[in-house]
Amino acid sequence: MFIFGFLAYTALTLRPNHLKSSNRNYNQPSMLLQPILFVGLLSIILIHTFLLIITNHDVNILRFILSISLLAFMLAAAFGYASRIINTSDDSVKRIVNYGLWFLVLNALLPLFNIELYWHNSLIKPVGVFAEPSHFGLVLAPILAFICATNYRHYPKIIAFFFLWSIYIESLVAIIAIIFALAIVVSFKNILSISTAIVFAFGFIVAFGDVEYFTSRMVISSYTYNLSVLVWLNGWMTAFEMVWQTDGWGSGFQQFGYLNTDLEISERVIQLAGIILSRFDGGTVGAKILGEFGLFGLLAIIAFVILATRAFFQLRSAYLNNENAANVLFSSILYTFTIEVFFRGTGYFSPTGFLLLCALVAVTCKGTLTTSVIRTSKPSNLQPQ
Repeated sequence: MFIFGFLAYTALTLRPNHLKSSNRNYNQPSMLLQPILFVGLLSIILIHTFLLIITNHDVNILRFILSISLLAFMLAAAFGYASRIINTSDDSVKRIVNYGLWFLVLNALLPLFNIELYWHNSLIKPVGVFAEPSHFGLVLAPILAFICATNYRHYPKIIAFFFLWSIYIESLVAIIAIIFALAIVVSFKNILSISTAIVFAFGFIVAFGDVEYFTSRMVISSYTYNLSVLVWLNGWMTAFEMVWQTDGWGSGFQQFGYLNTDLEISERVIQLAGIILSRFDGGTVGAKILGEFGLFGLLAIIAFVILATRAFFQLRSAYLNNENAANVLFSSILYTFTIEVFFRGTGYFSPTGFLLLCALVAVTCKGTLTTSVIRTSKPSNLQPQ
């Protein structure tokens, strides 16, 4: 709720006087292509679910109707949001990201002083308005990628702060987000400094961090006692079992967790946690898509990997050539969403899920990732307002 409110605020801050009408070689997404994409995506989901129903597969109709309605609302909002960002000046886009960065810094400071905004269980500790550190890390990822790609003046200090924070809080997702961001700027020119930083990082973890917390997550086995690994494995194994039970069709949109899979690893999760954690979101977006859409979901994952790879190289180019901010923002969202697809996800209807829809709208309508608008301005040096 807090994050969606923040997104709404940023949309309102993109006022017409921020718009540029000069050197952009792409305009608002095509008015014709928007409804085609809108109707096309929803139609594919509807047809897939209809085929499951007529072939006697169990589908929770009420959950499907509510979910498809929410998706339609998010798609409509994404079209408008993407259009405004595409036509917004570079300085305004950077200013919005800057607000987001300092919003995250503020939230990161709260648990350091044992300030909690709401009640939580003993298993997971919230980070400000975020239910758990992994949720914080997922939102942090595209912002870190953006500030690295735009050569934000203080990005090394920001990266260092969040690295130390993630060690103290014990957030592997935040560390993965940092690795994704650093991959954008690493090169032969700075390989020595990066290598030195990595050695220092490992030394810091050994000296001050909980080494067992990180090493236990490196053992990918169903016999581990690490709950995070078991939940991750359970999500993917459940997805493959759902594909097998439905002859490759999948269980249907938002139906993950409703099929009776009877997996041994699920029993282990119940023994350790008392319930099946991430039962309906699969632990990762990739597992959820695969389990719900079967072989079609596998094709969607492959298509996403291709887009994310293109986004990564676009960000590398942006770091070297200082490209337009909207392009970099959408590329950052696509690239870092890889974390949600393969490592840790919270389902479709999340802040980063909405941002992904915006990025897909921009890419599909106007091929943002293939647009290279080079500017000659200085690196971003915006300060908190």
